[in-house]
Amino acid sequence: MAKRSLKASNKGIVIAKRSFERTGWTQDYLAAEVGLSTRQSIWKFFSGRALDRNIFTEICFALNLDWQEIADLPTLEEQPDDNPAPNMAMTEPSLDAIATVKKQLEGLITRQCAFMQSSFEMAQPWQLEKFYTPTYVLPSLLHEQWLEVSNLMSVSGRPQLNAADREVIPAIDLVKQQSKLVILGKPGSGKTTFLQHLALSCQGDREFADRIAVFIRLHAIEQQAQSDGEYNPLQWIAQQWRSLGFNLEQIEFFLNQGKILLLLDGVDEVSKPFQYKILTEIQQFSETYFQTTIIITTRIGSQDFYLRGFYSVEISDFRADQIQSFVRQWFREVNHQSQTGEQKAQQFLEALEQKLNESIRDLAVTPILLSLLCSIFQHRSSFPTQREKIYEVGLDILLIRWDQTRGIQRDDFYQKLSLSEKISLLSEIASITFQKRQYFFEKSVVLQIIRQSLKNIFAPNLSPEEQRLTCEAILKSIEYQHGLLVERAKDIYSFSHLTFHEYLTARYLVNQCLNQPPAIELTEIAFYLSNLDWREVIRLMTTMLPEPKVFLIDLRAQIDRMFADHTGLQNLLTFIASHVEQLALPYHPAALRAFYLSVFHNRQLDLMIALDQVLVSQLPPELAIDLALSRLLAMAEEIILEFSPKAMLNILLALDLHRSFSLPSDFALALQQQKQELPDPAIGKENLQIWWQNQGQNWVEQLKHTILLYRYPGYEKGLNLALSEPIEAYLQINQFFLDCALHAPRLDTEWLHTLQANLLLPVQE
Repeated sequence: MAKRSLKASNKGIVIAKRSFERTGWTQDYLAAEVGLSTRQSIWKFFSGRALDRNIFTEICFALNLDWQEIADLPTLEEQPDDNPAPNMAMTEPSLDAIATVKKQLEGLITRQCAFMQSSFEMAQPWQLEKFYTPTYVLPSLLHEQWLEVSNLMSVSGRPQLNAADREVIPAIDLVKQQSKLVILGKPGSGKTTFLQHLALSCQGDREFADRIAVFIRLHAIEQQAQSDGEYNPLQWIAQQWRSLGFNLEQIEFFLNQGKILLLLDGVDEVSKPFQYKILTEIQQFSETYFQTTIIITTRIGSQDFYLRGFYSVEISDFRADQIQSFVRQWFREVNHQSQTGEQKAQQFLEALEQKLNESIRDLAVTPILLSLLCSIFQHRSSFPTQREKIYEVGLDILLIRWDQTRGIQRDDFYQKLSLSEKISLLSEIASITFQKRQYFFEKSVVLQIIRQSLKNIFAPNLSPEEQRLTCEAILKSIEYQHGLLVERAKDIYSFSHLTFHEYLTARYLVNQCLNQPPAIELTEIAFYLSNLDWREVIRLMTTMLPEPKVFLIDLRAQIDRMFADHTGLQNLLTFIASHVEQLALPYHPAALRAFYLSVFHNRQLDLMIALDQVLVSQLPPELAIDLALSRLLAMAEEIILEFSPKAMLNILLALDLHRSFSLPSDFALALQQQKQELPDPAIGKENLQIWWQNQGQNWVEQLKHTILLYRYPGYEKGLNLALSEPIEAYLQINQFFLDCALHAPRLDTEWLHTLQANLLLPVQE
């Protein structure tokens, strides 16, 4: 005979739960009272599952209950050994059976996963699959790397905090290979979106057509689980499926066959006590139903737990191809599949690649911030010139809206800080590390800044060790709640985006300069003008200061100080100013000075165009001649370095300048004489190359002398290439200064015109 078993009736479960609540025990305690090593049997008892008769009666005895009143006696009759109950676990469910179940669950999955809602545009939900961009993961967690700060710093140029050359794996492929996964990511990196995509991939004939998706937001079930004491994933599935007519035995049947894809979203979004309980249950569940694929998501910085048998990976930042794919899909859908969407997407991508938008491009690697940029561009067809507005909204999303729209409330010490205190703390961390050029910084450095910044908030009786632990908790909270600080390697942090590092630094410095008395003088900031790393901070400060005029005056004075001792450059500026005045052309004088500085350098006319856009479309003959001569001289310099017959032909044509312009006869004759000195092209490529190597430099020097004599009399050093580097630096820094001035708010027009008119003049003694 088969061994008798018992299970509680529906009425018995209600009676037993009331009795259990009166005891004030936990299920673990009750298990110990009954002599059980785990509470699995206790859970089965309260969920109406069949139990060994002896265990069933012992539980009833411990709760002071009559087991016959609790048991569902009519349904649990003894069965003979020669006629056992059918073992569902031994039967492979057919695709038809799976399809039937999925059909019943389709409405639930669609409601849970088919749509996404923007955290900054609440007007309407969007169809997720129309916006979904394939997710990639890093096979190893960055914060577990044992590296030094020196290993992370770039050799030169703008630091790349989001390296694009790391090895990545398509996340969907990893799910096919690993049945137990923990996926970590920054806020807004696409963790939930990926789980929703996985759930939808179980529908129809897609990648996981042989699986039944179960999508559970852990935050949504926390309150319910705490009220009824059910922390087991099996019960969570049962709660979802009960209204559709499924019982526990049917659910277990699919679990044991490995046909359920269990997607648990947001471990970080639940309270710590609940987190501990559910993780314990998930661990036990994964071992009981080991055939089931389980995917868990949590934020980076919140993973202070360990699940045996689970493989942890980290969602990578968007690469260039992902950005392009996301942008094209975004604009296509928002513009209803029209041609306008394609055009907007292309305009967006082209604008993003522009040098002046490099700092904005830093944000595009995070999906939620890229979506913000797309939204801004959709309405404006450009990015705001005052970029701090973008950064303010980005911070607002990460600091407030992201948790707010998901209904998440934190309960730690950091959450008790006001918004202004949080921003002040972040700004101080940013400024102190930025001024030391610490884009990556040790954990001890940031802990010291937190301790110093919040010293007035700590309770006076906190010991140094308690303060340290509190500071560490705050650092972790900043990381996993907002994703603004990221652990790039073991105990080495950086801001998630260099843009936020720069913006928060600018914000801090502006506040320091506005203090009474000022903690920092604007002239001290102007001193950093020659440092390329400071350009974005300085640009932001000019738009954030209530009176940017004073700061611009300090920047202008700093430019003069930087180049005052360069005699060659000052002589050139003096000559150009005099030459422009003699031309007496009806154009912006500073634009004309910018033109001649460029002619003496590399013919890049960006600064001239910024000062006078009309000039470039209506270049007068006097300037066109000088530009043509500059190009001629450049071709001659280049052919000495690398000969080609085509370059030789171009020089011969360029020397016939009199065919395109009206030149003084003596100047035209001098150019023709220079042309006659060149070898006959008929002598062949090899002989021409030898001529340029042996005699080319003397010919070029004579050409410079001819141009100076007839076009710039009185300035013998005008074409001295030794001035190339200082001219380049001078043009670049004035271009930057002008950009700051043009985009600075609250400047009166007359003052701005005066500032522009005085650009590119020699320093007055």
